[in-house]
Amino acid sequence: MITPIVESQTLKIVYDYFVDHYSDQRTAITEYNKLRMILNNYDDHRLVSFGNIVFLLNFKQDEVEFHSMGRETSAFAFTKDIIKLINYVRKLNVKSISTYGNDQIFEHIARRLKLDIKQQLKVKPDGNTYNYYRLEF
Repeated sequence: MITPIVESQTLKIVYDYFVDHYSDQRTAITEYNKLRMILNNYDDHRLVSFGNIVFLLNFKQDEVEFHSMGRETSAFAFTKDIIKLINYVRKLNVKSISTYGNDQIFEHIARRLKLDIKQQLKVKPDGNTYNYYRLEF
């Protein structure tokens, strides 16, 4: 089996995430390599790590879209990672941070932190409906 190059703890978390979330290792390696290619070739994507979570940041004009990869030890630890991410992104002089998915964790975090997160349903290019979350600064 082919093993990808993983030269940092951050990339190891990402690789392990792909292995955990895809049905076979070949697909996990393919998707991992696609992400590495995007990170190497596009300046509008960046990885940031807090705790056991790596956030993929995608810069879109004055907004940062994020996706999380990894496994945190508890919901409390994940919430702390999200707070660190929000504080990090605020310093980048963007107007908002957003994500989408069908995991209800972001609704729970918004309620727990009493953040004014806007939520709406959106249809993505794959035809699926997702919850879209946006926090404006």
